[in-house]
Amino acid sequence: MSDENHTVFYGLRTEPDTDSPMQVAMVVNMGGDPLTVTLGDWLQLDLEEWEIAIASPGVTIEDLHAFELSDSQGVLLKPKKQ
Repeated sequence: MSDENHTVFYGLRTEPDTDSPMQVAMVVNMGGDPLTVTLGDWLQLDLEEWEIAIASPGVTIEDLHAFELSDSQGVLLKPKKQ
């Protein structure tokens, strides 16, 4: 997603060809103004089933449903253990 104010990459990756595929979701602000991220809406995810695997230094997330990323910040999510 790119416009005159920011460039953002986001996506969902599912391991192919396995009986129990692993998934990760990611979002990163690659440049521009701070951005409010609504990854659940963008990727149609139930964020109650996901948790932060790793986040850029300085990223504080209290609610995965909506959070802000500044330039060069990103987050990687993984499914919660069942």
